[in-house]
Formats: sequence, C-alpha cells, structure tokens
Amino acid sequence: MKQRIVETWSKITDIMHARGRWVGYVLTGLAVVYLGGELLYSGFKIPVIAWHAYLLASLATLGLYLISLLLQFFVWIRLFSFHHRVGWRDMEIYARMILVRRLPGGIWHWFGRAALYTATTKVRTKVVWFGSLMEWGMLILIAGSISVIKLDAVPISARVLLSALMVGGTIALAVTWQPHTRAWWLRLAEAALWVLLYGVAWLIGGIILYLVASAAGANQLEWASAVGVWALAGGVSMVITIVPAVIGVQEVSLVFLLQPFLPVSAALLVALLLRLLFTLSDALWGLTGWAIATLALRKKTAPSDVLR
Repeated sequence: MKQRIVETWSKITDIMHARGRWVGYVLTGLAVVYLGGELLYSGFKIPVIAWHAYLLASLATLGLYLISLLLQFFVWIRLFSFHHRVGWRDMEIYARMILVRRLPGGIWHWFGRAALYTATTKVRTKVVWFGSLMEWGMLILIAGSISVIKLDAVPISARVLLSALMVGGTIALAVTWQPHTRAWWLRLAEAALWVLLYGVAWLIGGIILYLVASAAGANQLEWASAVGVWALAGGVSMVITIVPAVIGVQEVSLVFLLQPFLPVSAALLVALLLRLLFTLSDALWGLTGWAIATLALRKKTAPSDVLR
C-alpha cells in the first residue's frame, strides 16, 4: 500500500512538472469566465434598489478587501519563506489563485497553486499542499476563536477557554511549520504575528458586513456582533470548502444569522450584495496583482542593454 501511494504521488508530481503551467492557464481562464458570469448573475438577481445608498459601503468594501488580501498574502509568503526565496512569482501565483478560488467544486485553487509552484519553482508539491492545509486550518481556527466569543448562550468562562484553546492550536500549528533550527522565541513570535494578521483579516470582513448591513437598515447590529456573525458564517463556509460544488453556503448562513437584526428579505439582499462585491473585489485585485507580478517578472528576465 505504501509503495502504491509513493508511486501515485510520483506520477502526480511528474504530471505537474510537465503540465503545471497549462493547468494553471486552464484554471485561470475558467476562473475569469466564471467570475464574469457570476458578476452578471448576481447583478441580475439583486432587485432594483437605491444603489446610491450603498455607494460608500461598496467603495469601502473594495479598499478593505484589498487590505485583507494583503495581510493573508503576507502570511502566505512567510509560510513559504522557509522553503524558497519568495518573490514576484509568489505574488503572481497567489493573485491568479484569488480568481480560481471562486470556482465551484471545492479546492481548485489548492490544485492550481500546487501545479504552478511545481512547474515554476523548486518547491516540492507536497509542501504546497501542506502549506494550503496549514493556511486553511489556521483561518478556520481563528474564525472559531472569534465566533465562539459571541455565543451568548454559553457561559463567558467557557467561551474564553474555547477561544484560547483555538488560538493556542493555531499558534501550535504555526510553530510546528517553522524549522526547528530556529530559536523557539522567534518561532513563537512569528506564530503570534500570523494569528494577529489572520485575526485582523476576519475583523475586516466583519467591518465590511457591518457597513453593508447598516446601509440596508440594520441599526441594531453593532460592529462587534457583525464580526462574530462574519467569522461564524465564513468559518462554516471554509470548513466545507473541500466538498465538491458547494455554492451559497456563506449566503445562507448570513441570512440565518442576520435575522435578529434584519427582515429575511433585507438579510438576503445583504448576502447577495456581499457576494457581488466580493466577486468584484476578487476579479479587480486578482487581475491587478497578476498584471503587476507579470510585468515585474518580465522586466526581471529581460536582457540588459549592452554598450557598444
């Protein structure tokens, strides 16, 4: 059995070395087409509303979303800084996978990420997969640590304990990922930084939800509650991201969790608006990051002028 696993893994690695670039191009192309269709579909599905009421919230969403992406990208390159020299190639791959992760069907962006890294860098395929799992696990644990604090039905002492355990688990994962040759305090400080940045990323998501929901009339929704709602809905969505063809889980969760603050129709509108804005943000910032990284790579590999 072990020999079969090794042989199968070797075949997958060989395929990625040979066809990784094409896999990346196909997935990226499909993602661009899908994002365009998703924007049109979401735009038609949203009823006629006073768009000017959501203008400021929409513009703020685009900016805040970029900050969240940059924080998560920083953690990603720190994860891989222990395995290769990070640079523009990492940015190119990450930006392209921002587009691909919108594809239905589970973990296509993990597969595309592994294919591109294997084809264009010396990073081993299994390292990329483990890195993606590490990123996924840490984001879920931080989301859980935030959302459990807002469970009012649970005693505060139990909530604090559960939240602390999740944060501790995240730190343990981050420490384990780093080379054991590093000083323990450096590994611990790095792990704490990753936890902080992921926490801020979830906080930004909650602020975006608060702004859009407030524009829809959720006057009773406080920003702290919005952060808890977003962490729970986003965490649930991330947990089942590995299930094929899962679409709309986050939207359904948001509608359910927003009902104490908004009528069902308004909660559904908020969920659809967030889906539209996040899809637009993925398309805008993913394509922008890809273009910047591609230009930088071309400039880096361009032949130098020779004096004659």
